Amino acid sequence: MPVNPWTPFTSLCFFSFLLLVMPFLRLASAVNSQGQALLSWKTSLNGSLEALSDWNWADEILCRWFGVTCNSNDGVAELSLRYVDMLGYVPTNLSLLHSLQKLVLSETNLTGSIPKEIGSLPS
Repeated sequence: MPVNPWTPFTSLCFFSFLLLVMPFLRLASAVNSQGQALLSWKTSLNGSLEALSDWNWADEILCRWFGVTCNSNDGVAELSLRYVDMLGYVPTNLSLLHSLQKLVLSETNLTGSIPKEIGSLPS
């Protein structure tokens, strides 16, 4: 006769584990590729980035992020970060913002050249 491995204790442990792990699985997948590009850029920057504190993995609605304006399809249409004290470079992965029409980075302390990939954006 087969033995049932699902005792009340093992069932409780399993479901407790799922309750602990599920929120983290959602966080890992909450942000789309545009959000991933912006968050990747944020992690590469130095400076006073308090203005970007609402850029986070848990908020999948990029339109709520500071400096981000979206179009009707929730694509990033404008990125306006004027006067944010960012030290670093403009990354090539901003080309993942396929709906981007306006990019404002004046007075940000960014250095280096503008990546050629940004010039290939369709808008």
